[in-house]
Amino acid sequence: MGKGNGQSAKPGENHAVAVSALSESSVTQAVSSETKYELSKLRENCLPLFGVTTSIFDGATEGVSGQQTIEKTKRTIDEWSGKELRV
Repeated sequence: MGKGNGQSAKPGENHAVAVSALSESSVTQAVSSETKYELSKLRENCLPLFGVTTSIFDGATEGVSGQQTIEKTKRTIDEWSGKELRV
């Protein structure tokens, strides 16, 4: 799966492809699941990274600050998405 071939990465499928959306220099780096990113950068790229809109990302990460890993942020979103709606 490469850039410009018309295919997009599925959420969490390939960190090297997903993280390339964060910065061009990331393409050449070996990306570990422990790499941390500013929450604002993860938010900017939440659709290709996590398959969610910024609205969902904002709700799921309310109260979270600082740098986060992609895996931890994905777990946070998944946990938040599983909560019951309060009316």
